[in-house]
Amino acid sequence: MSIETINTTPFSVFSFEHMLFHGRRYQIVILKQSYALRENGSVVQMHKQRPIRLGDTHLGELDRSSVLLPGDLIPYKPRCEIILTGSARVPQPAASWLAGVGLGEWSKGVRLYGPREWRKGLLGGWKLGEAQATDSTPLLYEHAYGGNFELAGDSPEAGPLLAAYGPNPAGSGWLGKAPHVDLSRTQRKALDERIDNLTSLPAPRIEAIQQAIDEPGEDYEPVGFGAFPAWWQARSKYLADMAPPAPDQRGYPSDFDMAYWQQAPADQWLPFEVKGGETLVLANLLPEGRQEYVLPRSSSFLHLRSPTDISMSLDMQIDTLLVDLDARVLEVVWRRIVQLDELGPDVRIEVISQPLG
Repeated sequence: MSIETINTTPFSVFSFEHMLFHGRRYQIVILKQSYALRENGSVVQMHKQRPIRLGDTHLGELDRSSVLLPGDLIPYKPRCEIILTGSARVPQPAASWLAGVGLGEWSKGVRLYGPREWRKGLLGGWKLGEAQATDSTPLLYEHAYGGNFELAGDSPEAGPLLAAYGPNPAGSGWLGKAPHVDLSRTQRKALDERIDNLTSLPAPRIEAIQQAIDEPGEDYEPVGFGAFPAWWQARSKYLADMAPPAPDQRGYPSDFDMAYWQQAPADQWLPFEVKGGETLVLANLLPEGRQEYVLPRSSSFLHLRSPTDISMSLDMQIDTLLVDLDARVLEVVWRRIVQLDELGPDVRIEVISQPLG
């Protein structure tokens, strides 16, 4: 079978074949629009469009670092989601401030801090120091609650073991309680000794408005605006209840939960379909303080032709809004699944996007 994808737009397009359920073949078509977010509140189509990212870009080692920019090669997202990357900025340095993002009827806020740490007292116990004033806080999960300790393996052949806080292996403030892996007695002792020898510990700089993080080592839900790696608990939990694959299974099992493909925290899955024209509000995330932008309106769709004279048009849907605060760029990602089995051996797919109003 030959699949020809033709991009008739000024935007970035990528398509790939993927087998989903019941062994059926599908073509996944992705269109990404990139816009500059100007200080005067205008949204301007960029001359040089950002490419489709074939995978996640990480801050550091894959098993213990944040996603800087998420990959775009996702087959499907049940809900449109919004993702923020980069650093939150305020007009004047502050030790702490509230920041948030809103779109239409939806909003989310967090409390941000400058650098701060816990210090161990002479008689034990930890005291949280004052945050330093700053004009920016990176929106990385390294600055949310969590963390990890690397331990020696039980044998030279085993290699090092990463004991981490399951919900956020990249974070700060965790003191080794209930790691996501089982530790031997020797490893548990080594971890306890590491913790006993600590005199200070970086404290999270991103926390929920409703729950202050006032004790190191407790169980707190990590808070942030960024994408999760596929193997973190927030996403991998959707694979936990799948039945074992059948010997003749092709594609995904029937009980596969497609929420696994959502990359953002669940409270950033939007409760409505994004059409364009909605107002995006960024509060204390850009240097000017509060900023509002109106999402561009356009119609994006596919026109399919096959040698068997099948011709049809299929609408694409917006399923990802990514705001890069450092670059002041808005990415609008559209996606469409095309079932190939009914279209014959050769299919031509034209990708079309037209501005509206």
